[in-house]
Amino acid sequence: MTTMIPWLQDELRARGPGGSRPVATLLEAGRKTARGDDVSNIKKDICKWYNFEPELPLKKDMRGFRHDTCGRLLCPTTYDWDKPDIRQALQRKDKKFDIGSRNWPNLLWRDEKPDPDDFHVGFLKHELIVKAALRTFRGPTVANSQDGASRGTRKSIAAKHGMTEMTAGAIAYCVMMVHFVLSSQAIFGAGGERSSGWAYRAFYQEIVHYVERQMPRNDREELFAWWNERIFPEVYTEEYDDDENSSPSANSMAAKMIAQVREREEAAKAGAAEGASASAPLSDSSNTATVA
Repeated sequence: MTTMIPWLQDELRARGPGGSRPVATLLEAGRKTARGDDVSNIKKDICKWYNFEPELPLKKDMRGFRHDTCGRLLCPTTYDWDKPDIRQALQRKDKKFDIGSRNWPNLLWRDEKPDPDDFHVGFLKHELIVKAALRTFRGPTVANSQDGASRGTRKSIAAKHGMTEMTAGAIAYCVMMVHFVLSSQAIFGAGGERSSGWAYRAFYQEIVHYVERQMPRNDREELFAWWNERIFPEVYTEEYDDDENSSPSANSMAAKMIAQVREREEAAKAGAAEGASASAPLSDSSNTATVA
């Protein structure tokens, strides 16, 4: 934080003991205001970025699983939204169907469903998330242009703060905002067991944790390179190939992705061990002479 707010340390020292509390209060108020503005901007422009059928209603209570397109995007990948019984169960909030923050929704994948052979194909690359990032960090002109090449006249948030690359936190923040805008929930909050509403804080933390600590390094580097090229093309001009625990269920999408990573790591270790064994020299008992 001190990198983005260089004067913060001087301010805290000047205020003396106990001065951090009012500063923290002001920072928190500013954070909430900025987040509210970001959500409002995305809510206003999201219809320009995606073909909603039927048209996206203004009333939040008619979004979420009550709306076909919103429901499809918010539906966990472990369920088939095209099945009427699944849709009805999600609409009536059937407790048998886990929609917790670890059972990740179709929204997280570019093609709105994961590739069973490689869950990382298209992961965190849905166009709505990209548009939300452009709207938040680069401004409305860039986000709403067809080619993303247009530039606004006002200085963007990214330019003001010297932001030139995406992070796991920045991506997760945009995912979280799009999810909320599509949902029927009226008020944006941390949510979870201790408060009302969907577990957005846990959702954010789980995405960041997975990308930073559990995603294979090659996939993580490719993801950041792809995002940097999309959001900051003037900085990152190289083209990349796109093809390349609040609900701890073993059937959740997060659990499946972690399991797939571990299976591949174990297979690689087994292959390396087998190769080492095959190349080891064998002892030849026939060359051993017996002395009488």
